[in-house]
Amino acid sequence: AEHARARTAFGREYLLPAMHTALRVLQRLRDQLPAAVAAGGGASGMEGLRLGGRLPDGCAPLAENVASLVALMLSWDFDSAGGAAERPEEGESRPGLNATVVRPPSEAGAWGDVLGNAQLLACSVELYAAAAAGGAAYAQARHALRQLLVMLASVSRRLFRSPDAHAEQASAALAA
Repeated sequence: AEHARARTAFGREYLLPAMHTALRVLQRLRDQLPAAVAAGGGASGMEGLRLGGRLPDGCAPLAENVASLVALMLSWDFDSAGGAAERPEEGESRPGLNATVVRPPSEAGAWGDVLGNAQLLACSVELYAAAAAGGAAYAQARHALRQLLVMLASVSRRLFRSPDAHAEQASAALAA
C-alpha cells in the first residue's frame, strides 16, 4: 500500500510536471521548423502540419533526448494487453493481442489533457518528418521520435474524453 501511494505521488508531483516541461520543449523545437508544405488530416485534428522542413542545425540531439525522455515517461506504468492489470469491466481487455498499452499514472484526467489531444501527436509527426529530411545526421533523433510516435499510438483509451476522441487520435496516428 505504501509503495502504491509513493508511486502515485511520484507520478503526480514529479512525472506529470516533467512531462509538461518536455512537451513545451518539443513545441519550441516544432516552432523552429520552417513553415513548409502544409498537409492536412481533415477531421483528424492534424490540419496544417508543417511537413517538408528540416530541424535547424544543432537541434537533433535535443529532439532525440526529449523524445526519448517522453517515451520513457510514457512507459512508467504500462501492462500487456489482456494482462492482470486490465479492467475487463471497462472494456479494455484485448486477450490474445499481447500488445503493450501506455497506462500513465492514476490521474487519467491530468494525463488525458496531455496525451488525449491531437496536438502532441501532430508536433511529434512534424518533428519526425523534419528529422527524416535531415538525413544520416539525424538518424538517432529520427529513431527516438519514431519510438515516441509508437508510444503515442498505444495510449490507453481511458485517457480520452470520449470514444470519438480516441478514434480520432487512432485515425491520426495511422495516417501519420
